[in-house]
Amino acid sequence: MGKIIVFISLLGVLSLCALELEVDMAVGTHYSDASGKLVYRKAFWENSSGDIDHETTSNTYAWLEIRSDNSYLPTLRLDVTNLQTEGQSFVHIESNPTIDGTIALIEENSIFTINDKIYKSRLAQNTYSMTLYYEYFKKRSFPSLGIGIGIKKFDFDYSATIVDGLVFNDNGNGTVPMLYLKSRYELKTAEDDSERIAFEVAGKGYFGDSTIYDYYAKLEFLMPYNKNSDLGFELGYKLSYYDIQGEDIVNVGGDMGNKGIYFGFVGHFR
Repeated sequence: MGKIIVFISLLGVLSLCALELEVDMAVGTHYSDASGKLVYRKAFWENSSGDIDHETTSNTYAWLEIRSDNSYLPTLRLDVTNLQTEGQSFVHIESNPTIDGTIALIEENSIFTINDKIYKSRLAQNTYSMTLYYEYFKKRSFPSLGIGIGIKKFDFDYSATIVDGLVFNDNGNGTVPMLYLKSRYELKTAEDDSERIAFEVAGKGYFGDSTIYDYYAKLEFLMPYNKNSDLGFELGYKLSYYDIQGEDIVNVGGDMGNKGIYFGFVGHFR
């Protein structure tokens, strides 16, 4: 969490050194679960799978937007999310002869089978997104519209402990282009427009051999702190989904997703 705050703060300070720039940023907590089915494609565990059912946990997120008064320059948005969940998975194992022999040996010397059973598991996911977008109708009395493109880099590491010395694990990573859409509506709550409540929805997606998308909807409240900054908070709901097929991401297939509410502190600097 500390590294995220330092990173976001440094970018904000550097941006404010230039004239006519505005910076919005937030850090907070995302309460999310995880579910889905991962299918292993590496030779060691090929076609083995884990059906994930993980409970809601709290994790960190941060985002930053930098915009200019120059209408020809797009807004830059950066997103960072770290997600770690734990729970249960139904594990099915198909493996090479060595592992098959190990499983058979364990089952011969125990009173239970170890395949097609539920085990404790964990999933760690990290995502990093960079988006450039243009926003239209910002000064009108109806919602604005943002359209842009970006890239999303992600990695994940999954493991289920079957017995001591035998762990089913799966991991992967990828970088994909994303289409970005956003809409925002602001309501002034003070006569001098110093306080405002905003409703915002946004989503980005990739649709190739695989399907990867995420979206959020939030309420945001800002009030003046000094002449150069406004502070407030945001409360929203976020969902991320990965349907990994084809050759987009090597060595893994299946689908996984996480969803839940989030809360964070927001700053607007000008």
